[in-house]
Amino acid sequence: MPKFQIKRYLNFILFTLCLAAFTACSTASKSPNQISGGVQVKDSKFDTSRTYIGPVIDYKTEVHPTEKTTTAITHKIFATQNKKTGIVDAYLHVKLVWTDRYGWRHYNSASFEGGLIVSADPLTNKDSACAPGRVCHYEETIAIRLKPEILQEVEKSKAGLSARINSQSGKSHVVNVPMNYIYGFFDAMSNSNNKTPH
Repeated sequence: MPKFQIKRYLNFILFTLCLAAFTACSTASKSPNQISGGVQVKDSKFDTSRTYIGPVIDYKTEVHPTEKTTTAITHKIFATQNKKTGIVDAYLHVKLVWTDRYGWRHYNSASFEGGLIVSADPLTNKDSACAPGRVCHYEETIAIRLKPEILQEVEKSKAGLSARINSQSGKSHVVNVPMNYIYGFFDAMSNSNNKTPH
């Protein structure tokens, strides 16, 4: 294995170990007030919408039992709100990082409880320069729109949000957004409406 490949692989292992360490103080266990304080708000008098970026919800790794590949997964909520109409467009951002010889997975949709399937928009795709058949480092980030009916169902059930992330390669992963995160995120949106843009 070339030196740059070994370095990439070691960096991925280090990244995975760091994620495992962060899991102990996962955002998922924080209070709504703590979540609200961690939401970034981007606004100016030149924009028609405010942008809200939630803190990373969770860090986790999944090991495929037969291929022996490890996937590191992070996710968060992102939203925009039209300042005139108040209409909100919310999205689930999911970042998946893995190292293997099998290539791209092309994550393209999310399945929600009840069977609703929503297509995913690719945001970033990154890979290391490597020869065919060699172990490579891959990264895909996608955005899944949280349609109003999804959020309404979450509000009704008070059970949080659960989604299965699907790929063309057949790989899938389940991510969860706890209710405390949802309360905190939308509370930050409500609080920011009274602030003056700069």
